[in-house]
Amino acid sequence: MKKLNKRKIKVCYFTFSRSEFGLMKKLVSKLKKNKSFTLNVVVGGSHLSKRYGLSINEIKNSNIKIDNIIKYDLNINSEKKIIDFMNFLQKKAFDILKKFDPDVILIMGDRYELLPISNIATVCNIPIAHVSGGEVTTGAIDDQIRHAISKFSHIHFVANQEFKNRLMKMGEENWRIAVSGEPGLERINDVTRRPVEELSKEYVNLQEKTALVTFHPVTKKNHSLQKQIEALLSALKKFKINVIFTGSNADLGGSLINDKIKVYVKKNDNCIFIKNLGFENYHNLLKHVNLMIGNSSSGIIEAASYNLPVVNIGDRQDGRPQSHNVLNSDYTKADIIKKITLALKLKVKVKNIYFQNN
Repeated sequence: MKKLNKRKIKVCYFTFSRSEFGLMKKLVSKLKKNKSFTLNVVVGGSHLSKRYGLSINEIKNSNIKIDNIIKYDLNINSEKKIIDFMNFLQKKAFDILKKFDPDVILIMGDRYELLPISNIATVCNIPIAHVSGGEVTTGAIDDQIRHAISKFSHIHFVANQEFKNRLMKMGEENWRIAVSGEPGLERINDVTRRPVEELSKEYVNLQEKTALVTFHPVTKKNHSLQKQIEALLSALKKFKINVIFTGSNADLGGSLINDKIKVYVKKNDNCIFIKNLGFENYHNLLKHVNLMIGNSSSGIIEAASYNLPVVNIGDRQDGRPQSHNVLNSDYTKADIIKKITLALKLKVKVKNIYFQNN
């Protein structure tokens, strides 16, 4: 590894999805402005895909300079397509790292796109700084990917002490791990708040009961994915509430979920589907909706900052510590209906266990 002496530290940040960039934006902006660092931003994956809402526009609108774009026609409809994409990324990563010659790579989370980046960084002897390690989500292959990336990594930034303890049990040294909190939660205070009347004109009438719904593939149970999404949609039909659906992610099965939701929305005028709300609009809606439904990590990590009731469906998030605003449901229509009914009556005030100031 290179000796830094007193020169600027060269950081290369890779981002492939709307979810992690939204959480990392404030940190990335700070690194760009900090005179101790030189930051190169590399963008690819679903950021560039119309299917998933072209979230590269959010990066451009953030006035964060993009230094490299990894272009690829992302259409994840089979395991083979995922493997082809990972092979492509592995080849591109080598060229990018040779071009920027970073002292450290910065990555967040548990997406499969990060594995080829970690592989190449390891072979090239470039240290990895990993955000959001030490967590557990037993219902998805993300769980194995996250732990694998943690073992590739040299510096860890985790949300709380429990996650630090887990990394130490995995053999990571104490001095390499900082309990920093989830970085996206600090960004919530910077969100430009929009009037509820304005949001109601753009989406649905938020002065009526409204649910924000995000459902992603459960990558260890994709064989029953169609039954899962059909049970959710059938349960929602039982309630006289407005529903804002956000697009599923770029995992195998995401397109199936989105297609089912689009058909449902066409038949129900109290519902809308938005591929990608963006961080600002998403958090404006979190402030005004009555509940969240689905299996997104934001229901576990971010909703608590709004004291928002959450119906967490299935086992995709199993293993993540939860606040008392979360009600867990199985995949059956009956249980989903039961938990939505309870959530609509629930009043909570909780401390977000994922937040650390500064």
